[in-house]
Amino acid sequence: MENAAGDKLVKIQIAFLPPLKIPQGTANRDSKVEAIGCFRDERSRALPDLVKNLRGTIDWNHMERTVASCAKAVQAKGYKYFGLQFYGECWSGGIVYDKYGVSPPESCWKGVGKQWANFVYKII
Repeated sequence: MENAAGDKLVKIQIAFLPPLKIPQGTANRDSKVEAIGCFRDERSRALPDLVKNLRGTIDWNHMERTVASCAKAVQAKGYKYFGLQFYGECWSGGIVYDKYGVSPPESCWKGVGKQWANFVYKII
């Protein structure tokens, strides 16, 4: 598999994540997301559009709600890929999420990225 620049890509499956359950009423009934994985980021963002900052509304016991809120906001803007960074920053704006390479697993937590890491999803 290759990206638009012709770089070789490796698809990573995240075995430790349970299927994402989007809480009723938080996203379009037909919304489904596929977890892609944890990727590094830098100041020149791989996903350049900060779609929504959800940091003030995080339910730390139910991170899937943050994922669902981000998916809903991203879907409304017509994007297919998004990343959650710094626990609640919802980034999107392209498909070059792997611009800076894969992050080690400890850079992400419960389906969201920590500082300078995006946990990336695809809306399917």
